[in-house]
Amino acid sequence: MDNPNANRDAINTTADNAIDPNAEDAYWRDNHSAQPYIQADRGYEYYHPAYRYGWETRTQQPKKKWEEIESELERGWDRFKGESRLTWNEAKAAARDAWNRIDRTASRDARR
Repeated sequence: MDNPNANRDAINTTADNAIDPNAEDAYWRDNHSAQPYIQADRGYEYYHPAYRYGWETRTQQPKKKWEEIESELERGWDRFKGESRLTWNEAKAAARDAWNRIDRTASRDARR
């Protein structure tokens, strides 16, 4: 599945921080197979929409906690996922991992 957002330079997480969607994609491509929810017979492309959903929604909701918005994310998954066959229950862990990675990256950047 092609990433329609691959050409965007950055996504704003706050006024002072931005993420690079290409860097996020590369990180998860390299690290997805070590995650406990990954099924061995499914490659990165299967989970990519869930990771993208996590990092994109995090940048759109920088002041919210996952727990505050999870039900909204679940409702939005069917519209976002496009042709992905992932159900929300399958996508949730990957989306949350990507969401949390943005938090860790922003926190690390803020300390610099």
